[in-house]
Amino acid sequence: MISSGILDTRYKVSLSVRQLAFYIYLNVEAGLVTEQKAKRIHQYVISNFSTEETEMISEKSFSNGYYSHRAEDIKKVINILAKMLAIAQEKY
Repeated sequence: MISSGILDTRYKVSLSVRQLAFYIYLNVEAGLVTEQKAKRIHQYVISNFSTEETEMISEKSFSNGYYSHRAEDIKKVINILAKMLAIAQEKY
């Protein structure tokens, strides 16, 4: 499916690198992602995701966002999580 163009080689998300890193951080903290080795998580994400900003995420930029959270990035992720919750509540 990748070679035919049906599926991208990377999952493209509508977040910035820092926002994606914070979202992944929350998944780990909440227990959704059970891998505890941050380096393995970082390597997986940078190998399999791209963002609005970049096709290839550097480990350094992802790591910076994973450990250092900016207020504007937190707000964006909160808004997305709130939207997800509203969709779930509406449907179920």
